[in-house]
Amino acid sequence: MKVKFYESVDDHLLKFAVIIAKHQGKWVLCKHKERCTYEFPGGHREENEEIIATARRELQEETGAIDFHLRPICVYSVIGKNRVNQTGGETYGMLFFADIQSFESELHSEMECVCFFDELPTEWTYPLIQPLLMEEYLRRTRRNHIMKLNPSPFQTIKEGKKTIELRLYDEKRQKISVGDTITFINTEDSTETLLVDVKQLFIFDSFDELYKKLPLLDCGYTEENVATASPYDMELYYSKEQQKEYGVVGIKVSLL
Repeated sequence: MKVKFYESVDDHLLKFAVIIAKHQGKWVLCKHKERCTYEFPGGHREENEEIIATARRELQEETGAIDFHLRPICVYSVIGKNRVNQTGGETYGMLFFADIQSFESELHSEMECVCFFDELPTEWTYPLIQPLLMEEYLRRTRRNHIMKLNPSPFQTIKEGKKTIELRLYDEKRQKISVGDTITFINTEDSTETLLVDVKQLFIFDSFDELYKKLPLLDCGYTEENVATASPYDMELYYSKEQQKEYGVVGIKVSLL
């Protein structure tokens, strides 16, 4: 099995539409009634149908999405026999991304349910294809964000002791997505930087809620001071009013 990517091909070659989708920062995947695996929404293009219309239709049918923004990412092709290609020849489809705002209350398709993930599952319906589509999507859309860090948290991230950075979920942090990268800059030495991969986003209404849900040892506390850890510690940086306006976020990262 081989998967290839193109900027464009002749429209008549496009036979499938696959949609990578997110809702409120979580990946949206479907579980078929007859399978115990997960898949992106998508399907065959109907006769005389525009490929973007195929994507809209499949997204609505398989996830129940009502309000969403849809955009094309690239053309992909698959070479080799699989469940939907018995000849093994090269078949083409268009990969899309959708940001879904709302859903119907019930599904009206062969899908059993829609599932939401902070981190992508490993149980794929098409394990030789779907992970490669996701990798290409991330490669094309990944952004790097710049953040300053005081020397102490900078060092604990560098040593791998701290894996969750706590911030206000303001306009700047709302632009961060799983798969993006962050460059941390030491506030006392701007030549010292760390590049990390964003693995997961934990979004809460306040640090009171965050401190109850997240492992504080991963958030920069130590065995010596975790017993006295308090959400009031974060009010040195972000007021209650700011937390109420924006919410807060724990950004799980790993060093690159």
